[in-house]
Amino acid sequence: MSKIAVISNLYPPFDRGGAEKIAQRQAEFLSKNNKVIVITSHPTEDYVEKQINENLKIIYFKVPNNFSYYEIAKHNFFARLLWRWKDMNNIKSANIIKDILKKEKVTKVFLHNLTGLGYQIPRMIEDLGLKQILTLHDVQLIHPSGQLEDLRKLKFLEKWYVVRTRKYFKNIDHIISPSKFLANYHFKYGFWQKDKMQITFNPVADNFYKEQIRNLSKPIKLLYVGQLNTAKGLQFLVKEILKNDKFILHIAGAGILEKYLDKIIKKNPNQIFYHGKVGAEELKKLYDQANFLVVPSLIQENLPTVILEAGARSLPAIASRVGGVPELVSENTGYTFPAENKEFFQNILNDIQKLDKDEYQKMQEKVYKKSQSWHENKYENILQNFLSL
Repeated sequence: MSKIAVISNLYPPFDRGGAEKIAQRQAEFLSKNNKVIVITSHPTEDYVEKQINENLKIIYFKVPNNFSYYEIAKHNFFARLLWRWKDMNNIKSANIIKDILKKEKVTKVFLHNLTGLGYQIPRMIEDLGLKQILTLHDVQLIHPSGQLEDLRKLKFLEKWYVVRTRKYFKNIDHIISPSKFLANYHFKYGFWQKDKMQITFNPVADNFYKEQIRNLSKPIKLLYVGQLNTAKGLQFLVKEILKNDKFILHIAGAGILEKYLDKIIKKNPNQIFYHGKVGAEELKKLYDQANFLVVPSLIQENLPTVILEAGARSLPAIASRVGGVPELVSENTGYTFPAENKEFFQNILNDIQKLDKDEYQKMQEKVYKKSQSWHENKYENILQNFLSL
């Protein structure tokens, strides 16, 4: 039986988005037939081991830096800049992970986002002679924030950053990219050869699937799921929904815009509803009760997990046309619009109001059929193939 390490900067319960969910799913898949250790950060504790089952163990450690990546949003630009420099050159963190890998006698390593753990990790693992498989989640290796509003030319410091990250990650053995967009964007800046790349949709668990047919409610129910911040387009969405009383908006998630939402809800208690950060079962209920998911992101998204999950519940999406989103949402399975385009978005809302019962039913059937492409069974088979390389 192989012993595998899954390394991710964040991992439940210290998770913030879809990347951590994918790392968790990957660890669970691999642990079915292998011993797996997850190595991740802890915001306060120096070292914690948590045995999940016979085959799966999680090791949390406090990364030696000025503060935890989990709490990075609390700090100003200059504090983050210093933190980022230390993160890129964090030999201490890489050595901690190297010692864990040696102690646990790991034979293969699956990497996820390493911002916050340190970019020296791949080179340390290479010294141990271990195969490395990297799953891409965003553009963190091209832009430090992991966020780009548009596909503009890189600025001088960003180009310098790419030169460094390309050097640190150049000897990764295999790369998994959830979207063609993300793979091609990395190729554009000289990351890896194409024969190293496997393009594979992120997985959705079998128990998340539910084929159902809804009727359009009155008012029509829209759902936003994700981080509550400006980059995700939440403020744009709220303002546009408040222009049309034929729609109500349910919001699930956490972030820096919670106080903004509180003020909005006090003024519009019958049109905007906030559920906070919810668990998987409550999230399923929200998907089932909605008529459309809305993903109004202003940044170049990779492949939003919420669209995948919603599709597995037969829920169509309205999403901004960024990054890998068009690979998931088409005119037959939902709607796309240019980011922050108010007129285009309002036209979509008008079109939705005109949908008849059969049109809406067919849209749900098509999105559910498309969702079979990202079922966990297909993803699990691909992971097994990587174990034999």
